[in-house]
Parts: sequence; C-alpha cells; structure tokens
Amino acid sequence: MANRVMNEPTGAAQDLERVSILSQVRRKVAATWHQSQIGHRSEYSVERLLAFQDYHERTSLSRAIAVCALSPIPALLAALAIDCIPLKAPSDGWQANYAVWIRLFLAMGTEAFGVVCQMRAVIDPGTISNTCSAVISIGTAACSVLSFVLLAVLWRFPVPFGYVLAINPFVIFFSLFTVLVVGPRVLIQCPTLRKQFKAQFIIIVNQGIVAICYPIFSAIFNGLSGIQQTAFIFVMPIIKFFTKQNIANAAKNYHEYVAPVVVFSVDLFNVYYVAICMQSSKSIATTLIIMATDGFHVILALRDIFHRNNSVHTSESSIDNTQYYLRDLPRVLQKACQDETAKFNHRIRLYAPFPLPLSIRSRDFMNEFSKTSKFANDTATTRRCSTKTAMKRNSGIEPARSASKKSAPTFSSLKEHEIVPTTLWQSKKFSLEAFRSGNISEKDVLESLQTLFHSEYVLLAEYIEFMVPILYSLYLSVLFHLPIAAYYPHSASMTIEKLQDTVTNILIYAVIEFASFGALLVLLKRKFGFSPLYQLAFVLETQASALQGHLFTSTASSSTFHGAFGAFADARDDCVAWPHELHDLAFLRTAQMPAEDAAASLFDLDAVVAANGLALVSSVEQVAH
Repeated sequence: MANRVMNEPTGAAQDLERVSILSQVRRKVAATWHQSQIGHRSEYSVERLLAFQDYHERTSLSRAIAVCALSPIPALLAALAIDCIPLKAPSDGWQANYAVWIRLFLAMGTEAFGVVCQMRAVIDPGTISNTCSAVISIGTAACSVLSFVLLAVLWRFPVPFGYVLAINPFVIFFSLFTVLVVGPRVLIQCPTLRKQFKAQFIIIVNQGIVAICYPIFSAIFNGLSGIQQTAFIFVMPIIKFFTKQNIANAAKNYHEYVAPVVVFSVDLFNVYYVAICMQSSKSIATTLIIMATDGFHVILALRDIFHRNNSVHTSESSIDNTQYYLRDLPRVLQKACQDETAKFNHRIRLYAPFPLPLSIRSRDFMNEFSKTSKFANDTATTRRCSTKTAMKRNSGIEPARSASKKSAPTFSSLKEHEIVPTTLWQSKKFSLEAFRSGNISEKDVLESLQTLFHSEYVLLAEYIEFMVPILYSLYLSVLFHLPIAAYYPHSASMTIEKLQDTVTNILIYAVIEFASFGALLVLLKRKFGFSPLYQLAFVLETQASALQGHLFTSTASSSTFHGAFGAFADARDDCVAWPHELHDLAFLRTAQMPAEDAAASLFDLDAVVAANGLALVSSVEQVAH
C-alpha cells in the first residue's frame, strides 16, 4: 500500500503536468494563429526593398496621392459604361432583349481581360501577347454568351441561377482559349510555365468561389430580422478568413506578391458586400460590429508591426529610425554580407519573384549581393523569363549559370526599366559606425523585411476599406439616374430620400474608415520615417497591370451581376421573373415564400453552388494537367 502511494504523482506534480499541457496547447494555438495571418506569410526581398527605395526617391508626394486616388476610377467607369445600356422587359423574350446579350458580352469580356492581366503579371513574359489577350477575352466572352443564349432558348429567359451558372462556362472557356493561345506543346515542354498556369488557375477558381459566397451571404442577410442580422454578420469574417487562406496557399510561391493578390481577391468583395449589407441593415448594432471587427484586426496588425520594429531597434538603438528602413537598411545588409563572422542561414531572398524596375545603383548592389552566396535565391533561375528562354532552360540547352556570372546579364535585361539614379547616398553620410561595435544578425534584417511586407498588406487592406464605400456611393448615385436602375434590387424602389439616407450612411462608414486609415499612416510614419502613402502608391503603380485586372474583374462581376440582367418583375403577383444574380433570386423568392419554403429554397441554392464548385475545380484541374 505504501509503495502504491509513493508511486502515485503528487498534487504538485499533477499541477505542473497540467500547466505544461496548457503551455503546449497555447503555443500551438499561437503558432497556428501566427501562420494564418497573411501579414506573416512573407517578407520583402532585397530587390523589392531597393525598388521601393528607388520609387520613394524619384516620386513626389502629390504623385503618390494621385496614384492612390485615381487607381480605382477606370474600373468604376467601365462598370457605369456597361450600366448605360438600356434593357427591355423580360416578357419580350430573349430575342427582343438583345441588349442583355451585349451587356453580358461586355461584362464577361471585361472580366476575362482582367483575369488575363492578372495572369500576364505572374507568368513568363511574352507568353501571352496583347493580341493573344484580346483573343482570349473576346473568345471567352463570345462562347459564354452563346452558351447562355442556348440555355435561354432551351430552358427559359431570364436564366435561373444565372450568376452561379455563369462561372462554369466562363472558367472552362477561359482555360480552353488560354491553353490554345499559349500552345499545348509549350506547356508540355515547360514545367515551370505549367506550374505557373496551374497555380493561377487555382487562384481563379478560388476567386470564383469568393464571388459566389458573398452573394449567398447577402441573400440570406436581407431575409433576416434586425437581431438575426446582428448575429449572422459574424459569418462574414469567417468567410473572409477561409477564402483568404485558400488564395494565400495557392499563391504561396508568389512570396511578397501574395499580399495584393489576397487583398484584391477577397477584401475587395468583402468590403463591397459590407456596403450592401449596411444599405439593407435593420440595426445600428450590425454596423457597429462590422466596424469593430475591422478595427480589431488593424490593432492586432499594428501591435505586431511595432513589436517587430522595436526588436530590431533594440539591438541597433543608435540608428535613427527615420532613416533606417529606406536609407540605411541596404547598407546594413551590405555590411552583414561583408562580415565573415556573420552567420547566414539563407533565409533572406535576394530576388523578387517578378522583375522590378531598378536604378543603376540598385542593380550594382544586387550584383554585389549575388556574389556572396548568403541568400535564399542567389541566382535568378527561378524568376520569370521569356517563354523561349524558359523552354531552353528546361530542355537543357541553356544551363543555369553560377551566381557570379548570372547577376549582370539578369539586370542588363532590365534596361527598359532603368531609373536615373539620385544622389541621396552620395550626399548623405551613413550611420555605419553604429554597427562596428556590434554584430548584425540575419534575424534582425529579416524581421525588418517582414515588417515592410506586413505594413504593405495592412495598408492595402485599409485602403480598400475606405475606398470601396466611397466608390460604391458614387456608383449608386449615378445608377439611380440611369434607366437600368429599375432592374436592380437595391435601386428598383428607391426614392431620392432613400438614396440620400443610404449614401449618407455609407459615407459615414467611409469617413470612419478613412480616419482609421489616416491614423494608420501617422503611426507607420512615426515608426518608418517615410510616408506610407509612398509604399501604397509603389504597389499600385509597379503592379498596376495585375491590380487593375483584379479591379476590373471584381467591379464588373459585382456591379453587373449584382443586378445582371435586372430583377425583372412587374406589379402582378403571378409574373415574377428570374433575375440573374443570387442576391436578387434568393431575396425575391424568400420574400414571397413561407419560412419553411424559404429555408428549403436556400438549401437548394447551396446545393447548386456546391455542385458548380466541384465542377469548377474538376474542370480546371483537367486543363492544368
């Protein structure tokens, strides 16, 4: 009996064991949460740091502000131009409603062109020329419209579940035309290009899923009471979280480019439907929860950025932080590379995944860094190159060169992007004496680069948060005065008083978000020493083609298909036609059904979405392989 008592763990030992288990669980949860945050997914490469530095030196503040303010305007004008096309009553039939097909062709052509712009930015240059882009866009739009016309003839007009059914033919025809234009032989002979295509197709599928999820959410939200809406609004952050994870995982090889891809694929749709939900919200608590959720994420991001920044300056406290990131960090990195005792674990990336414009001075720095063999990618063999070069590289005709020989040819190929160097480094002395007494670790530099990436991600997200409500208010104000307003669910019965109230509420939300954005700019400037507007403008301008593609795609699909061919209905109860967008469809059907039938209708809607989602993934995987 005594031995049994001695072998049993004491109460103190049990408590220690519980504490140990709780600590392990807490660490695992913290690690999982850290990994799930997009701002922690990557860091700036040395090339991106130098490109940003060059941009900051040559760009005026007024130009940076103009870039930030004007970037979304082309996509907004394109959406309004499509809405200027007048429509006829659906009872006239599909033949008389030729304007519907013109509208659909323009909308799908705009979306296809936007997707092509996204692809061209992340695949080998020259793979898709301007002519090929036009062929893909026109071919995708024409074939998609013809499939819809056929469906309207064989089934009914307007086509039920039009928005859900539109995604399948669009993705299939887009994939088919893209493969045919590029050439199956090229894809077979170039594994790198094939991998790029597969990753981009997966992102396109996820963007399609995002475009379906938010209209479903909006449809259900509109049919709920005020208290139910307040509770249901918590579903939106869940949708946002998981869709972000899917797209970030698909774009993991894009490294620092993952931030704009995620923001312009998910946050753009999220903020758009937040504005729509605020328009139909029946409780002020719902609006407050939306704002509080966004503020919570911003506070967490700022806390992380400040923590990383402070950890860097703890070891380099003598550095003036107003000069550190853009002026001294390259020199700090240079000194670390020259230090023979410094240990590098090849965690810092030298090259960006996609070429960036560099000045002669920055190119010299890159050439010097490439000779040290201390970076994760000392050569540019993993970067984009022309399709012919990629085929030679994969066929073994052009073997990979060593780091010392590869650097110069790589940057000589960027002469068309050459920037006139400034005299900043020549006119100012560097604070390198501060480093002679201490060791510069790779971890410190890496954390600085990670902080810049996190800052860029937060800036893009907050920029979208206030810009989209402003644009939506402008869009709604113009749409109200167009004939097509009668066919949109959110403007069909709107009076001038209702319009004023709606626009006022949305603009109040936009003003609050703008104030949050302004506070973010002030805090980041105090930490980095430069205006964060430069960093935002740097992304919007250097990646203009891809980001404009995202804007055109999301704006065309959100605005056009949100009413698409309109919420066709007349005053008679027996004449309720089918709109082409999930929001209109679910709203009209649930509004005229008993609760049990409405729930069944939404269940059927989910089944259609699930079936189309599976078909999407299957078709794209077949094309990619």
